Amino acid sequence: MLLIDRNVLEIANSLCRLQAETGREHLRAIATDGAIYSASGEIDRVYPPSDLLARFAEVDAEIVYHHSHPDDRALSPSDLSLIAQPGVKAIWAHAPSGASYGAQLQEGLAKDSYRAALDQLNGHLLLEIVQRGGVLLGETSFEAFRDFATMLALEKQGWIHCHLAWSDQTRREIFDEASGFYTLVNFLNSVTLPV
Repeated sequence: MLLIDRNVLEIANSLCRLQAETGREHLRAIATDGAIYSASGEIDRVYPPSDLLARFAEVDAEIVYHHSHPDDRALSPSDLSLIAQPGVKAIWAHAPSGASYGAQLQEGLAKDSYRAALDQLNGHLLLEIVQRGGVLLGETSFEAFRDFATMLALEKQGWIHCHLAWSDQTRREIFDEASGFYTLVNFLNSVTLPV
């Protein structure tokens, strides 16, 4: 489990305040040497500035990357792929609802192996495959729960430490669709990932 601390909460509050004021996603990334990077983006995405992108290749940068999400979405496939970058230590997403999601690669795992495991897991997430696997979720619910289920599967299979702080609304949605949600989680947990 990835723990949330005071620094993470302060950054979350700051990014969510900016999200509420501007209606756009924002990022703040901090490298181990104390360098801080910030950017604002579009309604539903934010792109790292070029100087931050360059640091992603530096193994010793150990960047902790925070960004806002406009809704309660968990870490997306592109978010989760970011921790496969040599210089990225952890990634967080924070929503105005109070939801926060984080992921960090388990100690001692190779980033290339993690990327291969993530790619394989994402390959199994095609809606047709999931529906044939017996998941009883509509397209909207599938989209909403896909990223939660992916994070849980990656943690259960020992790839990442994650933090899932759901909003009350997300908890209610998961409760209402519990059978489909847990079928999706179990389906992804059954996928054997490369080591």
